[in-house]
Amino acid sequence: MRRNSALLALTLLLATSAPLLAFNYMWLTDSETSINFPGDIQRFFGRDTLWGPVHSNDWIATQNVMGLPVFYSTITTARPHFHPTSPVPAGQFLGSRPEYNAPAVVFPDSLNYIREGAARQERFFAEPNMQWYAQLETEWAVLYYYPEGTPFDPGQAEFYSVELPIWQTTVLFIDGAVDIEGDLRADGTRLIIGASGPIRLMDNVIIAGTDLDTGQLPEGATSGIALASEQSIFVANTWENGRENRAQGADIVVTALLFAINGTIQFEDMNDVGDNYVCDCSPDERGVARITGGLTQRHRGYMHRSNMGGTGYARSYHYDQRLREWRVGVFEPFVDGEEWQDAAQPTSLPNSFSLTTYPNPFNAQTSIELSLPRAAYVTLTLYNIHGRAVRTIVERGLAAGTHVVNLSANDLPSGVYFASLKAEEYSTTHKLLLLK
Repeated sequence: MRRNSALLALTLLLATSAPLLAFNYMWLTDSETSINFPGDIQRFFGRDTLWGPVHSNDWIATQNVMGLPVFYSTITTARPHFHPTSPVPAGQFLGSRPEYNAPAVVFPDSLNYIREGAARQERFFAEPNMQWYAQLETEWAVLYYYPEGTPFDPGQAEFYSVELPIWQTTVLFIDGAVDIEGDLRADGTRLIIGASGPIRLMDNVIIAGTDLDTGQLPEGATSGIALASEQSIFVANTWENGRENRAQGADIVVTALLFAINGTIQFEDMNDVGDNYVCDCSPDERGVARITGGLTQRHRGYMHRSNMGGTGYARSYHYDQRLREWRVGVFEPFVDGEEWQDAAQPTSLPNSFSLTTYPNPFNAQTSIELSLPRAAYVTLTLYNIHGRAVRTIVERGLAAGTHVVNLSANDLPSGVYFASLKAEEYSTTHKLLLLK
């Protein structure tokens, strides 16, 4: 693995003065002022529902539009009251009354703990004059890099493949700007990605199995994602994210803690005079931004503006209570060894190798569960009734534990198939019935 040694050495010497946070907020800002439009007062409006703890070091403003904003948890501000234009706040405070003059949260200037954690795991990536594209592929993160200023072509780009083991936290740091999309397995994997440059969300970034209509996580999910930029995080202006008045009928769904420690979290290309993107399709209502997790930003960003008849996203934000006390290395150091082993690891591993499938019979998709008492190189192959291999499902080393693989058979005809597992000296075959 190649790394910029000089930069890495400098990184490990840096220190931060940021205090420790007790937990991850649903909404945390240093300033409620926009970077793009410093004079704007950004408010919580009606239909804004804040499911988790909220804090701002700045004035918080609310306004009763189409119903009161609703706060279900604590809301604190370092100011003596809400914004002077609304000192008596509009809102339903169902968790507790607002707390004023609360201690300010000091934002770090850099992601030194994540840098150091990634270096310890040998997952610090730096390639001069390159830009990055990260694709989450359930159990892997593929990090493509290609020359700055050129379009992304996965067939031409160089890449690193990083396995994301179960019951372990993986820490990555990318020295540069990174575009990201994809899904992470739902069971027991924690992934932290830090970047020195901006992060652009090109499409959904989710826990596998998330309900795309609601942003609700799959039942029993134990995995978690944190994305942190030393600059800003943008919802990219892509077809997949509903560009040009929802031309693709798309929303953007993110199930992660998001941190923009020196910038903002907002939608890209505001369809405004002087912008590099002005759409002749106004309004450019791109859909709904469904974020299940938490947002931390130095400056409050826009997810929707009223210009050009309306541009951007409606917001549907939910707090991921499971990640409340996850130390992600933004404000606080990792507990010694925490970036290696997650506290959620089960106390016992499977006693033997095994393979199960559900549902079976199935229509188009089924899940295959592999139990491994120890780490092993695994080959999982799907055969048709004539004994011909039609799909290599898994062919790589897997950590000890339970792994769930989703099998999509949309391209296969109905009939009898056999899933064959080989791991070390163990082998078994499981009959599957595909009914369409």
